[in-house]
Amino acid sequence: MVTKSWKLGKKWIAIFLTLITLTGYAQTKNDAIAAYNEGVQLLQSNAAEALAALEKCIGICQTLGEEGDETRALAEIQIPKLHYRLARESLRAKNYVEAIDRFNNTIEVADKYDDIEVKEASLNYLQQLHYALAESYRKSKDFENAHANYDKAIEYNPNYTKAILGKGLVYREQNDTANMKTTLDKVIEVGLNINDLKSVETAENVLKNTYHNAAVKALSEQKTDEAEEALKLTIEYGNESADVYYHLAKIYNTKENFLEAMNLLNKAIELEEGGDEAKARLYFELANSLVELGDTTAACEAYKKASFGAYAENAKYQIEQVLKCK
Repeated sequence: MVTKSWKLGKKWIAIFLTLITLTGYAQTKNDAIAAYNEGVQLLQSNAAEALAALEKCIGICQTLGEEGDETRALAEIQIPKLHYRLARESLRAKNYVEAIDRFNNTIEVADKYDDIEVKEASLNYLQQLHYALAESYRKSKDFENAHANYDKAIEYNPNYTKAILGKGLVYREQNDTANMKTTLDKVIEVGLNINDLKSVETAENVLKNTYHNAAVKALSEQKTDEAEEALKLTIEYGNESADVYYHLAKIYNTKENFLEAMNLLNKAIELEEGGDEAKARLYFELANSLVELGDTTAACEAYKKASFGAYAENAKYQIEQVLKCK
């Protein structure tokens, strides 16, 4: 049989437990607010401690359910921004590897809390960081890591012309002309689309000079086909020089493409800034093209204009003995 005193005892125990629960609930809610206030006070002075306090606040609020939603929402607004500040602190300290890790983490947090502004700013820093690392690796001839970091920068921003250009320059240093051309052509394409004319000009100059040097080497080794291809490419990328047109015209004459040779030589004559002696070789080669094209009158005029310096004697022979010009 249950006594009256036992019933009274059970009643007081129930009341006591309820009071403990209510008291604990009030303290927990106050703890959340206190953690939030602590975090806010530390926002400007210590980002790491502010982050810890606000994350503690969020953790407490999650145990409160709806009662903690308002405080939790206020705390969550600050979380991505604090991660971003910590990443920038690493950057200012020139701890680039740590900064990259922190910016990547910031992007994850920004996605979680839907902070588009912080995410975009972090992506911008990441592309610049990987570009800076790539440039450092390129200068130290660590081409593998240079490529890896250029690729990462381009992954963050496919229109990052400086990174694409840097990758092309690495290929040049590796003597990988095919990949260099493909990559620098991409610089030109993207640069024109986004109006980055400086990168476009740099890419064109690299290609122009690379193929000009290749042409000179091929000519010295009498590799006619290689020289022809390189000369055409250096012209394509803006090499407007009388010398280039002259050498390509000579190749065309040997391949009996006389009409194209004539056109190139006329272009070379327009570009040649020297006097009669500098132009003599151009007129002599032009006269050879004209002879093969059957235009004797024009050939005679060209040989006459070639009668200077080293070409004078041969030109005179063609005029007097071969064509018998009037």
